[in-house]
Amino acid sequence: MARYWYRHRYYHRRNNTPKPEELGVLLLMAMFLFIFVPQTRQLFSQIWYIYTFGAAVLLFLVANKVYKQYRLSKAGIDEVDKMSGQDFENFLCSLFSKLGYKVQHTGHTGDLGSDLIIEMGGARIAVQAKRYQENVGPDAVREVNTVIKPRNCTSGWVVTNSHFTEEAKELARANNIILWDREELINNILKSKEQREIPACPKCRAIMVLRTSQYGEFWGCSNYPQCDGTRNFT
Repeated sequence: MARYWYRHRYYHRRNNTPKPEELGVLLLMAMFLFIFVPQTRQLFSQIWYIYTFGAAVLLFLVANKVYKQYRLSKAGIDEVDKMSGQDFENFLCSLFSKLGYKVQHTGHTGDLGSDLIIEMGGARIAVQAKRYQENVGPDAVREVNTVIKPRNCTSGWVVTNSHFTEEAKELARANNIILWDREELINNILKSKEQREIPACPKCRAIMVLRTSQYGEFWGCSNYPQCDGTRNFT
């Protein structure tokens, strides 16, 4: 029975990696046989190391799953999944600002292939935001690639809460487009939570960016030079 269950549960799965709960069932079956079948206890005395290894693998998989769930919860990715496309763009504006980028939101003015323009260290990047439930295809890569030169950008990124198709990945590699999939987005959300809270401009209430002058670091308005609002960095 165990052999039949194993073959039909694992062999026909698209992903052959067993889940922790499935390994747990196998371990419980082994414990049952060990307790109630004398021949099993005799066998265990000869192959105890296999049972020990199986228990260690199960413990690792369970711990890994718990850790992943903790990261997902801390990042709040479930809330991101519920956002509208416009809310996702606004969310990315805040995220990139926390990561130290100067951000320009272009999605509400006819994006022409880019929803955000971000800048840092001389780099000017066109960003296409895709809040999708399914995998993002190559069209998003083509869109952002067409606006790099017209927007005077040095490169293009596509950011999604989902994943990318293989065709999109190949096209991105061919055109030097950076792709942020779900895992990369989660990593940067967690990274941003470690950063200092970003204040609002005292003049126009826009998000501020950390800048450096001959007198040290200070907060400057992201709308500079249209707005010259500053705050002390403490």
